[in-house]
Amino acid sequence: MTGSLAVTLRRALSQSDARVAAVTLAALLTFAVVVPIVVPGWREMPNLGAGAEPPSWAHPFGTDTLSRDLFARVAYGGRISLAIAGLAALLSLSIGTGIGLMAGYAGGVVDTLLMRFVDAALAVPRLFILLLMLAAWDRVPLPAFIAVLGLTGWFGTSRLVRAEVLRVRAEPFVAAAKNLGAGAARTIFRHLLPNVLGVVLVSAALSIGEVILLEAGLSFLGVGVQPPTPSWGAMVLDGRDALTTTPWTILFPGVAILVTVLAVNVLADALRAAFDPRSA
Repeated sequence: MTGSLAVTLRRALSQSDARVAAVTLAALLTFAVVVPIVVPGWREMPNLGAGAEPPSWAHPFGTDTLSRDLFARVAYGGRISLAIAGLAALLSLSIGTGIGLMAGYAGGVVDTLLMRFVDAALAVPRLFILLLMLAAWDRVPLPAFIAVLGLTGWFGTSRLVRAEVLRVRAEPFVAAAKNLGAGAARTIFRHLLPNVLGVVLVSAALSIGEVILLEAGLSFLGVGVQPPTPSWGAMVLDGRDALTTTPWTILFPGVAILVTVLAVNVLADALRAAFDPRSA
């Protein structure tokens, strides 16, 4: 299955738009990791009286109203936003994959109970659930913010994984494995899980894009990442009041959000087409 997965990934990256998206994401990750080390001054406010300055050689992205360098802050904010998206997506995918495998393999009452709970959760908008949960904190700790995003994002993944498990479970090789004495754990991890990885990878890509937008939106509303820690959404909030006079304070974090989500969605489409050519 590992070789088959590698072949499928190479097929996905054979598309020119997928390669551009992958290179773009790699560049953004490098930017977020390297720049805060090379240019560590995202907290520094060297000249409070100067106000916001437009982009220049000294400050490629300009400065904000507190004279903080936006190049360093966008990079460090990218580290925060991408880390939140990655960790929250990993948590939601782990839960969703586990629930989907359990429901699809067990069937019967277990499947019915789990899927009815998922249906009920999907009936309520995720943003509404998040606002209710986050309103309980005056200042949301970053680990709690990641946990809340992850714990509210697994419902759709569980349904996708369950549907794929039901399809794979009907294949002859699964029945043969059971007839040869394979237990539930071996059947799930040896035969079912490897065959649903395609669905999981596509769901992962889509989940990362969704979480980046959610984090940006919630931080913009003031219930996400708390100042002085920058995130792309929080930076858009910081520059909102000076949009007409200092548009660069919103432009660069906004473009970072747009480019990242677009690249992730392009990769998700390429993965979906590679795993299931009929969807192309």
